[in-house]
Amino acid sequence: TGTDILPRVMTTDNDGGFEFRDLPAGRFTLNASKSGYVSVGYGQTRPFQAPRPIELGEGQVLEKVEIYMPRGSAIAGRIVDEFGEPIADVTVTAMRSTWSNGRRRLQPVGRAATTNDLGQYRIYGLPPGEYYVSATARGGPEVMMAVEMAVTAVRLGGEPSNEQPRSGYAPTYYPGTPSGQEAQRITLGLGQEITSADFGLVPVRLARISGVVIGSDGRPVSGTMVTATPRNAGTGTLIIGPGHTARTDQNGNFTLNGVPPGDYTLTARGSIVVQSSGDGGSMTFTMSRVVTVGGGPGGGGAESGSVPVTVTGEDLTNVVIATTRGTTVSGRVVWEGAQKPGVTSVRVTATALDGDTPLAGMGAAAQPAEGTDTFEVRGVSGPVAFRVANIPAGWTLKAIRLNGADITDTGIDIRQSEPVTGLEVVLTNRITEVTGAV
Repeated sequence: TGTDILPRVMTTDNDGGFEFRDLPAGRFTLNASKSGYVSVGYGQTRPFQAPRPIELGEGQVLEKVEIYMPRGSAIAGRIVDEFGEPIADVTVTAMRSTWSNGRRRLQPVGRAATTNDLGQYRIYGLPPGEYYVSATARGGPEVMMAVEMAVTAVRLGGEPSNEQPRSGYAPTYYPGTPSGQEAQRITLGLGQEITSADFGLVPVRLARISGVVIGSDGRPVSGTMVTATPRNAGTGTLIIGPGHTARTDQNGNFTLNGVPPGDYTLTARGSIVVQSSGDGGSMTFTMSRVVTVGGGPGGGGAESGSVPVTVTGEDLTNVVIATTRGTTVSGRVVWEGAQKPGVTSVRVTATALDGDTPLAGMGAAAQPAEGTDTFEVRGVSGPVAFRVANIPAGWTLKAIRLNGADITDTGIDIRQSEPVTGLEVVLTNRITEVTGAV
């Protein structure tokens, strides 16, 4: 992969050999993956370490590149219900505790597994390390029965019922608890396999959350996505799937079905629109969120909003999510060093601080204008932190400042629609190295 090319993929030959031709001068990374092995990047010396960038000059050839891929570790077990009976089609995920946006969170690692008719699962290809195992029931007999009854009602000329299953299973951690704080870690060595991670799902009463989304102009917002995500993703599971997202109708109303007990943040965000442009040799992709405000396209620009809720098993009604219009944040990149690098592709991103799902990382972003160090990030609202990508080799982020205050870790809470100016991204090549032994 590289900033100046679309990702290129090839398969190694019988001797493990590979070759990428006709690359432009620039910075690249190499990653290798194979089923049953640990995915590894070039220059990586320990698990979860970022690959080492490769700098290629014009016409340069890099030969004899070697990537060592160890056999992956595995976690296997069996998922049962409250009666000890096996449950099929349960999604089981291995997760590791990491720091993200200043908070401890559980992040999925590798591919998820699905239980078979015996309730068995196996997650393989894992690097050595400490893991938590999370199991989430997707659907089940109750959901299938509700769908079948709705289809039958339509065929008979009636209306589908709005009734949804009112009981189900909470996302559960090994050894059988809905609380991430009570979950037990499973330690894996290189190439090791744990086969006894059996546990049962916890039955709970499911709730329905309904309400309305109101825009900054005081009118209902139609066609926007409303998502319920756990506020305590550091000690709870990540929930993304059917039943926990809904789209508002023409009156701004929404209904989320089948939500298990817990603390959530209801977030209203627009659709993500992907646009591409290219000149034949390269392509540029841009992403933006569009929320229809005022009942029609172009009615006011991008807006978003959120509200915390606590689900205890009873339905929540008349929840109001008020959205605010995104604003523009402008600033400049400050190069603190003996010599500023040449052409760069530094990218500044505004990432939601209150987001506990991977989608939260898909925030507004911008690059400095060609020939300048100034940038402008549009459509920003709510609590955000600013992140920097594609930093040149030999340079690192020193600080992100707004009007002289360091907001690198704290971020800012943008509630107004007026533009924010004076953001400084300070990069330096005066890097301190610390060496030692563990």
